Amino acid sequence: MKLRSVICSVAALVLFAACDDLFDDGLTPDGSVPNLTLKAPVANQNITKAQGVSIDVIVTDKDAVKELNFLIKKDNAVTPLVSFKKTPDKNIVEFDTLVSVNAFESGTYKLEVNATDGRTNLATKEVSFRVQ
Repeated sequence: MKLRSVICSVAALVLFAACDDLFDDGLTPDGSVPNLTLKAPVANQNITKAQGVSIDVIVTDKDAVKELNFLIKKDNAVTPLVSFKKTPDKNIVEFDTLVSVNAFESGTYKLEVNATDGRTNLATKEVSFRVQ
């Protein structure tokens, strides 16, 4: 009976150790970055101050999208003029908004969108646009 218990214990230990997700803390990147599609603005789009810049993204991820960060910077600037984030906690995220650019001077700007999933994988997209 003792040998049978030992064999069952070893078998259970081997089975549990073989299951990666069982002991996973959920915070380690697994190399599966979110699929981030930036639909608007399009590259080098001309935007008038009256229009504003339309931001339209779709993000999908098997581990759920935990955070979306949006930054708008003057071309080659370090400090963003606009910065905001969303915390959707969903596998499929569709986000669409309009950002006012009334206070922007004419010139080239860059939108950067960062999507982080529940396992801290990061996807980034950038697009330049012009304000007239």
